[in-house]
Amino acid sequence: MIDFENIKAIGFDLDNTLYKNNPEIDKRIINEIKKKILEIKPKLKTSKNVLEIFENLYLREGSKTNALKKMGYPNAEKIMYGCLLRADFTDLLERDEALLSLMKKIKNKYFTFLITAMPCNLAIPRLEKLGLNLSYFSCAIFGDTPNAGKKIDGSIYKFFLSASPYPPKEHIYIGDSLRADILPAKFAGMRTIAVGNKIPEADFSIPRIYDLENLLL
Repeated sequence: MIDFENIKAIGFDLDNTLYKNNPEIDKRIINEIKKKILEIKPKLKTSKNVLEIFENLYLREGSKTNALKKMGYPNAEKIMYGCLLRADFTDLLERDEALLSLMKKIKNKYFTFLITAMPCNLAIPRLEKLGLNLSYFSCAIFGDTPNAGKKIDGSIYKFFLSASPYPPKEHIYIGDSLRADILPAKFAGMRTIAVGNKIPEADFSIPRIYDLENLLL
């Protein structure tokens, strides 16, 4: 459990955390996954075959990354991140007044930070479409921040903590992915909150980002 009285810093993932994926966003991501699979395994021949195989596994596994692993890709996390980078869906995001109100309250009470695998030139436009900007975060680290490292191996969290004014146990990191958000942040010493699906390894799981108000404020 989290002793919220001792928490000083609240951090956020971006994609599928500060906003929720919708069917059109998922469609664009899946299109990138199909292209990558055909690039690696051209013998599958058609995107229709790829789609059928991938969607059946996705329904069974409940995870795009796990579906890729079942298709025989040991570097599924890396492939998934690449597909997320290439999928252009900023136009599908909308200003979120409820999120803005929540983030203002959190910023007024805590040291806030953003850690995302997205490069700066993709992340900032997505934030802006939601109505956010970098002033909402005391620190922001992107996938292309020099020497920051990666989410999946935890190095980006250690990079952030080395410059944070607080010890790891006084941080909470909030994200949607077990392997990219919850586990590496937890191993770095932070507390964690999962958004969307329930993740047993997280200290808390909440259905929506807006539910943070009941926990933090």
